Amino acid sequence: MDPEDVAYYDHGSRLRRAAAPVLDAVAEHLAGTRYGVVLADPDSCIVDARFGQSEFEARLAALGAVPGKTFTEATTGTNSIPTAGETQRGVAVHGEEHYLEVFKRFACFGAPIRDPITRRHAGVPDITCFAEDGAPLLRPFLSSTRSPNTARRVTSRSPICLPATASSAGQASSARCDKRSGTDGPRSHGVL
Repeated sequence: MDPEDVAYYDHGSRLRRAAAPVLDAVAEHLAGTRYGVVLADPDSCIVDARFGQSEFEARLAALGAVPGKTFTEATTGTNSIPTAGETQRGVAVHGEEHYLEVFKRFACFGAPIRDPITRRHAGVPDITCFAEDGAPLLRPFLSSTRSPNTARRVTSRSPICLPATASSAGQASSARCDKRSGTDGPRSHGVL
């Protein structure tokens, strides 16, 4: 994985704005620890992240866990972001359960966020730590990041175009707008 190979993502997306206060609160609890919380959009692209220690952040950044990086089964092997999105259930992936060798030192816990109106997948918050630091209490802790208030903020009916992905050649996708917004914007992955 090349941590420099990142896709365009919308820094002001509804998902990111809605989750920011929750991620900030989680980050306060993680301060000084070897834990991080990342937020991925419905296409498993990381759009935000917070870390308890800058050293832990640098370790994960070196492996590509940065905003704009897509964490799908095809790009990063088994991990909690795409698995939680696909199964629509909370998922824990510990150490050796990761497919790629570089992630086997880590444990990750992901839980899907659903749009309460459409029931569509809206994203995945994920808590990651070293495998030896993983604990069963992370699952209920992560569930607190999926509060009904966050889901309501994510599903506000204001129009939005979500991030365009870059192709493997580094070319941006063609522009397409959200038909409800009537505005041009980056190619939409989907409307929350």
